[in-house]
Amino acid sequence: MTFNEFKKYYQDSRSIRLIIKIILATLLVISLALLLNWRRQLNLDEYERAIYDKRDLIRVFTPKPYEKITSPLVIKGEARKDWFSENFFLVYLLDDKGEEWMIGIAEAQKAPRGKFVPFEAKIDWQNPSANFAGERKDPLILNGRPGLVVLKKTKTGNILENNDELRIPIIFHVE
Repeated sequence: MTFNEFKKYYQDSRSIRLIIKIILATLLVISLALLLNWRRQLNLDEYERAIYDKRDLIRVFTPKPYEKITSPLVIKGEARKDWFSENFFLVYLLDDKGEEWMIGIAEAQKAPRGKFVPFEAKIDWQNPSANFAGERKDPLILNGRPGLVVLKKTKTGNILENNDELRIPIIFHVE
């Protein structure tokens, strides 16, 4: 083997080794990303899992899970027309015992079936006279306590698929 042949062989093998190293590094990065995403999904609690599972039906932008909420609570998001009828659905605010504190209405824009539509609801939960759930309660008892925002699917009929809800855990905060 001459010097020129050896030089060419050495340069070619260096290029091949470099390409192999790049491919292996890329595979390692992709594997780590998949592993981290899988582990993150395993660490979701029951509420976060439900939010993740229903993302093709309803998406809530505010409040975020475990967010401290003040009054009035503004709930914003988007839902497919399949989630509601007549451009509205009910929103319940539950206290830490699971009892209804307030009931509100989320209004959505008109849209074709199957499309995501923006919605918004506003609940003044610190105003006892506006407590639609029945008795008057002092909102100060809720301060710092956990609760739930429950968005109920509003469709007609008694078909099981029509009965659905999305529960978002929150923390009450009185200012």
